[in-house]
Amino acid sequence: MSGLLKAAEVVRVGIVRPDAFDAIGCVLRSQVSNICSPIVRDDLSGSDGDGSAPDKNLFAVLTSMKSRAQCSPGTEEKMVADALDMESEKAAGRVLWGTTGDNAANVSLTAATVGTVVAGASARASLTAALEEFWTRATGVSYEDTLVHLGVGALLELFGEVENSLIKNLDIKVATSAGYPANAIAVTGPIRVELGPDEVLQGHDTTVNDIVTEASRLGALEFDPCIAVRVA
Repeated sequence: MSGLLKAAEVVRVGIVRPDAFDAIGCVLRSQVSNICSPIVRDDLSGSDGDGSAPDKNLFAVLTSMKSRAQCSPGTEEKMVADALDMESEKAAGRVLWGTTGDNAANVSLTAATVGTVVAGASARASLTAALEEFWTRATGVSYEDTLVHLGVGALLELFGEVENSLIKNLDIKVATSAGYPANAIAVTGPIRVELGPDEVLQGHDTTVNDIVTEASRLGALEFDPCIAVRVA
């Protein structure tokens, strides 16, 4: 059991580009664009004639702080950069669940291509149904490439079972994040998160004599929504 960024493939990149993820459940697609150019999200036909290829879901993370110039500790840049790393995982969790990001309609667990199962009488029943549906949809996906997502409420309810059940014995990864809805339960294949370089800026607000420090980065999340399943 781990945080989302530990369970996902995280790639540090010089620039986050809106090119495509090889999503076998939909169609294969390749697109490379400059991050400053409009993102083209054209649909391609899959083998069934009406599939569309998912893109990345792009997002930005910003942390900032103010300190009095005369009381400045001199460590503001490090403090906002450290906070940026922690907030990046929370942001990735929100992007995965479709509460933020520029392409939630296509690349999130709320996308129309994601499978749904009705919540059961317990978190265990819900997770069992989600895993059964996932393995029906995800032909050829190994246990090691299966990723279970649990919000903190579901995690607390299932904690003992997750630690001592077949999930652990089969090497199925379990991820949680402060960005997930509290009772969220979902199953996906591998997830890839790209994190761009930090950009730290500092300025002096002379009107109130404050030091203003900001850290920001661009990110992108990609996975195959066509094999994913969430509990509705």
